[in-house]
Amino acid sequence: TLRLLLPEAVGGIMFAGGLLGYIIYDMIHYYLHFGSPHKGSYLYNMKTYHAKHHFAHQKSGYGISSKLWDHFFHTLIPEEPHPKMQ
Repeated sequence: TLRLLLPEAVGGIMFAGGLLGYIIYDMIHYYLHFGSPHKGSYLYNMKTYHAKHHFAHQKSGYGISSKLWDHFFHTLIPEEPHPKMQ
């Protein structure tokens, strides 16, 4: 087991780090659903990306705080072409 390989304090530190990471993830996820980020900000872009995951592309776009893992796992939501200005 890990107890044989690592000191006891390391397990507590790893648990605390994992718990803190989950709390931060959950707070970002909550904010993407209920917050009002400024248009054009990083969080605004992530909010629109997350909404596409829920309503248009349920089998892709799993990234909550970034698109990093969507790039890695090839689950990135395709970009929509911008309309041409006349």
